[in-house]
Order: sequence, then structure tokens, then C-alpha cells
Amino acid sequence: MRKLLFAVAVAAILLVGVFVVEVAREHPLPEEPERLVEENETAPPAPPPQATTTEPIIPQGFRGPTGQPKIIGPSGPPPNY
Repeated sequence: MRKLLFAVAVAAILLVGVFVVEVAREHPLPEEPERLVEENETAPPAPPPQATTTEPIIPQGFRGPTGQPKIIGPSGPPPNY
């Protein structure tokens, strides 16, 4: 019984492989598209790097009226341990 099941599985795999090959023959992949940049042209220059700061970036909504970062803690009373 196992040999028969194995033979059916192998036959199914081969049948699928033949089907894939036939479909690939009927529908070949398109040719490589034309290059938009000539071989001797160069890509446009990259934008300059952004300046970095030493202070962390804090979203504007998390700053208080004085510009200091708001302390966001847990809401409600502390748990009883």
C-alpha cells in the first residue's frame, strides 16, 4: 500500500513538473527592458547628510510649555505590593 501511495505521489510531482515546463514554453519571460541610464552616465548626486545632534529627538507633542520633555508615567495609583 505504501509503495502504491509513493508511486502516485511521484507521478503527481512529475506531472506537475511537465505542466510547469509546458506553460513556461508557451509564455516566455519578457526580454530585459531598455536601460534608462546610459552606460557612461552617472546617477544624480546623493543629497547631503542630515546634521546630527547629541540630544535625543523628542516629538513636539511630548514637550511641555517650557520646552522640557514631559514625564509620562503609569496612570493611576501605584500597585500594592
